[in-house]
Amino acid sequence: MSSNKPPTTPPGPKGPERKNRREAQSSPPKAPQKSSPGSGETMVLPVRQSPSRQPSSGSQGTQGTQRTPPKALLPAIELQGRSGPNPKESTLLEAFYEPLPSVTKAADFGHGDTRPSGTLVAETNPPQCWVPLDVNHYLAIAETHLSKDAIKKVLSAHRAPALDPTFRVRREDDIVTYAATHLTHAVNHALGAILSQPVEMLNEYSASTAARVDRAWRPWGAKKHSFAVLEMKNMEAMRALHFEATQDEDPDADTPSLFDGRPILSMIKQITCYVKLPFYDTRYASLYDGNFLFLGVFELPPQQDSLPILKGTLIPCHGKHNDKARRALLGWLVEAWEKKQRGENHHLRLN
Repeated sequence: MSSNKPPTTPPGPKGPERKNRREAQSSPPKAPQKSSPGSGETMVLPVRQSPSRQPSSGSQGTQGTQRTPPKALLPAIELQGRSGPNPKESTLLEAFYEPLPSVTKAADFGHGDTRPSGTLVAETNPPQCWVPLDVNHYLAIAETHLSKDAIKKVLSAHRAPALDPTFRVRREDDIVTYAATHLTHAVNHALGAILSQPVEMLNEYSASTAARVDRAWRPWGAKKHSFAVLEMKNMEAMRALHFEATQDEDPDADTPSLFDGRPILSMIKQITCYVKLPFYDTRYASLYDGNFLFLGVFELPPQQDSLPILKGTLIPCHGKHNDKARRALLGWLVEAWEKKQRGENHHLRLN
């Protein structure tokens, strides 16, 4: 007679032996151990599994597919690295040795000056010509300061602004916006670290209803005067060929002004007007149109009734090798400030 009883299973371990087997099956793998030198004790090293090997929510059970875990699961150090500045972006220190970013004109871009000159500017007599200055003079001044460790530290702590991808140039106001971000931003950071006292940069600095300069630098808290001014122009208003035709290393005071009849006559008359006004009280006046930067310094003529003397340098701002604009502007401003402190930078007192 056959038995209906199920086959018996060999008895398993009992007591402590069964308990130890259950714990071994349910416990995670132990971390590797390392002996602490000289202590005789054992130090446990933490085991960290890569987040990329852990299945993300919604992908459990899927083989061969790995997804990036949510930010909440990433270690803090990885989050910090991902949220930092793009390593391809330049620091302000590096920007001093780079060309300015190229800009694009709007479809309805308009050539030439868009703002008529006032009566005061129209009645101003321009210089006979402009005498070239070596740009290396200003680059050397800038390099004296940019090579200092303290200045390097300040400028290396900030990133240069990236060009807005929607930015286009249509008129002079767009050049003013562009200059504030890409030309004077790094320069003003450097000035703040170099000069012995704080300064401020003002836009649309008005002496009267007849004269208003686009940008002026003056001591912080002052209510008038300045040590340098910058006039903006619409893109392509400053042509190299017009400046080349009006420069002269040995001008003759008896000849007519080389600026007469030239497209740049109006802008030269503007900066000449500014350096003659007591309100601005400076001989350092410059021009910028997005493509070129002209750094000018006016001097008194040998005779009181003669035209003022303009010395300057014209600096291209775009292109692979045209990386001098920010350094030249910095050197020019530092010199203007230092001469102001020595009483050598005041407006021209002419008849």
